[in-house]
Amino acid sequence: MEMCMKCFTDFITRRKFLQQIGKAYLGTMVVASGVLSTGCSGKEDTIASHKKEIIQFQRVCKPIINELLGAKNYNRFCEAALREYDSFASQIPVYEDKINKSNFFANGPFMLSSYRALLGEFNLNKKEALDMLSQITNFKHRNKFENQSVIMKFIFPRVAKYDFLRDLMLKRFTFSKDEKYGWASDFPQSDAYIAINITKCGLTDWFRDQGAPEIASIACEGDLIWTKLLTGLKFIRTKTIADGGEICDFRFVKME
Repeated sequence: MEMCMKCFTDFITRRKFLQQIGKAYLGTMVVASGVLSTGCSGKEDTIASHKKEIIQFQRVCKPIINELLGAKNYNRFCEAALREYDSFASQIPVYEDKINKSNFFANGPFMLSSYRALLGEFNLNKKEALDMLSQITNFKHRNKFENQSVIMKFIFPRVAKYDFLRDLMLKRFTFSKDEKYGWASDFPQSDAYIAINITKCGLTDWFRDQGAPEIASIACEGDLIWTKLLTGLKFIRTKTIADGGEICDFRFVKME
């Protein structure tokens, strides 16, 4: 069936538009973790930025914190978490790779400071603290993706339809620097539409070195939230580094 010149022109115009949106998507994904300031190359700037981000996340999570601990304990929780952050702030990594940086910003300091506050200030046992941390972290993830940018709302439902958007998604899992608390990946041959192996997880390594390896798997729960936004794709993952696997096997299969 032949395509008329007008249809062909319309198709090319739409494709160019999608490509431009797609390029913007990669940048949006890098900063979507909630980084509140830029140019944080120095240690002091990084420490200050994380603290601002923790305060922002605390505000976002106020409803679930109030539900779990009681409204009268919200300020107590926030102040305790910030004290905990101050105790380990000098040990947070400074990244050169932007994707490593965004991955760490999304969860690292907020999760560890919250967990230690639950254990210390509220004297919860590990099981109780882990359950509450999971609920708080997942509330944060849901809020983030329910209030995602217009670009992300446009891109996510179309990844399964356009190969160049799939390629952009793969770039989101491509790490340019080998950093101590960074990530690494490879892209195996697979029948899946998108196949990614995470071979190194910076959060798992950092939480372990901070004496809290048990919270790393909670960060992985966020993947089960954002992947639901991918129209036409089913997310399959059978193992994670956080749970003792040698890799995290991300597979996205087209749905009929």
